[in-house]
Amino acid sequence: MPDFSRTFGREFEARTWCRLALAASAAGRWRAAKGRFPKDLAELGPDEALDETTGRPLVLRKPSGGGIELCGGGPEGDAKDSRGQDFCARLR
Repeated sequence: MPDFSRTFGREFEARTWCRLALAASAAGRWRAAKGRFPKDLAELGPDEALDETTGRPLVLRKPSGGGIELCGGGPEGDAKDSRGQDFCARLR
């Protein structure tokens, strides 16, 4: 029987990238409507904030340069995807 564990992992990673894109879009709409980015992901609603690789909420960071970063935990819990790239969407 084939080993599908990598396939399932990549599926969850792809779903998390989609969640990051949706959350980034929602944060952009929030900023357009309210004049600021949301303080936390709870302001966007529960459906926007799930990291499918970990089952936990996405992480909202506020970098010192302004804007926000929305990050997934990644398969190793280090905010990197399976290719070692940052698992984050950035909005300025």
